[in-house]
Amino acid sequence: MLTLEYHQDGICVPDVKTMETAESFVQRANEQGVMHEIKFSQAMILDAFRVLIKRGVVDHTLVTFKFQGKVFHSNADGLLSDWPRGFCDLTEDYLLEIL
Repeated sequence: MLTLEYHQDGICVPDVKTMETAESFVQRANEQGVMHEIKFSQAMILDAFRVLIKRGVVDHTLVTFKFQGKVFHSNADGLLSDWPRGFCDLTEDYLLEIL
């Protein structure tokens, strides 16, 4: 089981390493069969996990997302049940300001 918590002090990796990072967390969780909680601060890490769910690498029922104490899930296509304000939306906020 994986719990992914979006947090300002969470991990951040170079963009080209996001999928590799997500895959390594999934592999470790599968091998150890224990719950892992990962704090991340980068939307691309979230997206990499969602892609792995979509690809069937990890079952969506084994992944939980957290933000500011709220828990939500994805479906088998990696679509989230909720997208609270402030959750991985800095890029969109910046782009809206530019426009």
